[in-house]
Amino acid sequence: MLESDLLTELSAELTMPELQPDEITAPMLAERTSLSENTCRDQLEKFCKAGRLTWHWVKIGCSRAKAYSRTKQDNDGDSRKTY
Repeated sequence: MLESDLLTELSAELTMPELQPDEITAPMLAERTSLSENTCRDQLEKFCKAGRLTWHWVKIGCSRAKAYSRTKQDNDGDSRKTY
């Protein structure tokens, strides 16, 4: 394996994805609901533990954040579903 191939492979593995339209972060939810970020983060984590949401790290500007999205089994296609 050439050094350039190795660098390309490592770069692809270490690069964080961008935020997708069906994902939300705790600060985004806090802004939308006028609740504190800690309250929103706690609720999102509670839903993760219950298996209703999943999370992964995403790149937001020059930093990273946890992005939450519905699990496949919980997403029945109804975009109006609220928690």
